[in-house]
Amino acid sequence: SWLHNELATGQGAAQTLAELMPELAGLPRTREALTQQFALGAISYLVFLDGQARLDGVELQGVEARQALLRSRLSMALLLEHESLFPIPSFNSEVEP
Repeated sequence: SWLHNELATGQGAAQTLAELMPELAGLPRTREALTQQFALGAISYLVFLDGQARLDGVELQGVEARQALLRSRLSMALLLEHESLFPIPSFNSEVEP
């Protein structure tokens, strides 16, 4: 059941990332447009700050989804002892000095 939960978490995170990708890809351009609108006086400072906060929220969602995906992949790799899910250093092999 633990593996099933990690798999579901990873799939949910991957789906969230897929949905956010168009927005995440456009963030730099959107931030620049928002800054230019403020600089030209087209929007107030409060609207500018609100827009920045909303963009930060989208970016944070992307970071959290990536973190959830990587954590679930790491957990599954450790449980299954399989490096294809997440690169795990091998601590059992001896290293020559």
